[in-house]
Amino acid sequence: MSCSARAPAAFCSVVGLKPTIGALPTVGMAALAESLDCVGLIGASVADVALVWRNLLPAGRERAGVTRIGILRSGPQSRSVSLSLESGASLLAKAGAAVEFLEFDWLADAAAAGLVIAAVESSQQPWATKLQADVRDGVRDLLTAGRGADAAAYQRALLLKNYVTSEAARLLAIYDVIVSPVVPGPAPRTDSP
Repeated sequence: MSCSARAPAAFCSVVGLKPTIGALPTVGMAALAESLDCVGLIGASVADVALVWRNLLPAGRERAGVTRIGILRSGPQSRSVSLSLESGASLLAKAGAAVEFLEFDWLADAAAAGLVIAAVESSQQPWATKLQADVRDGVRDLLTAGRGADAAAYQRALLLKNYVTSEAARLLAIYDVIVSPVVPGPAPRTDSP
């Protein structure tokens, strides 16, 4: 799932990349939610992540320079996140990119649907019952929620995922890259109770 690379990177002041699902093979990767899983990249800089990305990308999938960038505004954001998006957009525009801010009504629903899908699909993984006692509370809660999830809610979540996937394909026909904030604000402090 995308947060497994992007959120830790955001909280650690490094770079995380969540590629399009299926852009890189997941063979050999332990599945959490198979319909959402993808290989994410974390690196010290954009240049580092770009280097790895270019070397992992199957032949013929590369794009010459990024020129059209969509910046996704997703839900409520702290002032610092909003300022970072504006600053990034300005730098990208000065570098010659065409930058446009994007907003969509369905983003909050898509995030909730992703949690339903992750819960249901992770609870069905072979490792889920074997490791139940050895997982952290958050993962244990996810597995428990997945086992108790309503089948109709899961089907609705999959329908919304399909809609979002088609929207992403439409947007990537317009933009070379979609950039989005990972979290609505700064990382939580680790030195406070």
